[in-house]
Amino acid sequence: MHKDHKTKVEANQAFDGLVATILSKKAKLMEVLEEKQEAAEQKDKALSRQVFLEFCELHMTSVKMEEVLKTEDEFRLLQNLPSIPSATNTKHCYTERQSLLQVEKVCRAVAKIEETLNETHGQDYQRGPSGGYGRGGL
Repeated sequence: MHKDHKTKVEANQAFDGLVATILSKKAKLMEVLEEKQEAAEQKDKALSRQVFLEFCELHMTSVKMEEVLKTEDEFRLLQNLPSIPSATNTKHCYTERQSLLQVEKVCRAVAKIEETLNETHGQDYQRGPSGGYGRGGL
């Protein structure tokens, strides 16, 4: 009987060792899973930040495009203005001054459009050989 008792003790010890090993492996597995979960959450936060930044960039682009459309509308308005009559020697000085003031207004409007285009596109816009406006150097 002594041998049966010894076998039972050895079996219990082996079983206890097996349980301890399983519990140890389980704890390590839980640790690895928690690390992976934390890494996935960090990656999710980083992706959310990236998407938010891209959204902000797209929003700014949209705002800039609206400014360009507004500028194009102002430019079309200037193009549709009737030509300013040139002052002749027979006209009164007051008429000449009014014409010059209108020319100054148009010049200021053109300068504002050019400034807006430069801000929007980051490049200089200049009057080309055909009289139209375009990007400098193109």
